[in-house]
Amino acid sequence: MDAFDLRLPIGTKDRFVEQIAMIPVDKRVWWRWHRVAEGESLSAIAKSYKTTPAAIAEVNNLTASAEDPGWRRDW
Repeated sequence: MDAFDLRLPIGTKDRFVEQIAMIPVDKRVWWRWHRVAEGESLSAIAKSYKTTPAAIAEVNNLTASAEDPGWRRDW
């Protein structure tokens, strides 16, 4: 994973750390940027990131048809 600086408002670090610690490890989400190549399927993208097409569709506000395993989008 790429390193980055997380900037929080002054005085909020302790609350942030407490709130993050309350999230069960199996419920934590890791976000990634991905530039979709022409003809690349949602299923292939999901497989490469070890997730599901439905999860990617949901967080990207894609339509229900995008959740189909064979869905493709040509840019």
